[in-house]
Amino acid sequence: MKLKEIKIRFHHIHTGYCQEFWEILSEKEQKQSCFLIRDTSSLGGSWRVASGEFFEPNFEISDEVTLILCNHAWEEHLRVGNDRNRFPVRFPTLQEACREAWNDFPQKPACLLDLPDFWRWFAPHLPQELPSWERDNWRDNNHQTIASEVLSRFDFCGDGMQIVRITERHTLCGFTWRMYFADWADEERSSSYVCFYGYEVGNTMN
Repeated sequence: MKLKEIKIRFHHIHTGYCQEFWEILSEKEQKQSCFLIRDTSSLGGSWRVASGEFFEPNFEISDEVTLILCNHAWEEHLRVGNDRNRFPVRFPTLQEACREAWNDFPQKPACLLDLPDFWRWFAPHLPQELPSWERDNWRDNNHQTIASEVLSRFDFCGDGMQIVRITERHTLCGFTWRMYFADWADEERSSSYVCFYGYEVGNTMN
């Protein structure tokens, strides 16, 4: 008896819910895509069927099912499944791949700030005479990108990704900072970022 095989490709991630959504290749034309969800909250992760209007995780796929992980062009990259006997080596999550690429990057800054710490760093430069909501707008809506650099390239499931550094300058106070993040190399898939590493500020930029 031939085991069932399903071709899937990465679609998007719900980081807060520890879920990756993988699109199922369908041989029939259909109005709406179908997905499998990989639960990334535990080591190895389990694959579940996404069901309902909001694609919520439902039952786990059978151990007999083989999942053919494809790149964005539906070219086979790797085979996995819920059966740990047949597939003992787990495939890294997207976030893990981004973190591993960052750890392997030799020229990363010694110190990066997360968003709350970046806001605290910027706070002394805000005009204190403005009300709080206007200070937030002053900070967030008055900056421009002055440089964008691809620092390194890596791979996830056969698709190219890259570590990017963006240098921004505040147009009113003149302060500059850098942002580091990972994104898809394909511009059509590129978003604001896939994985945000942090802000580089002050003396650490020298």
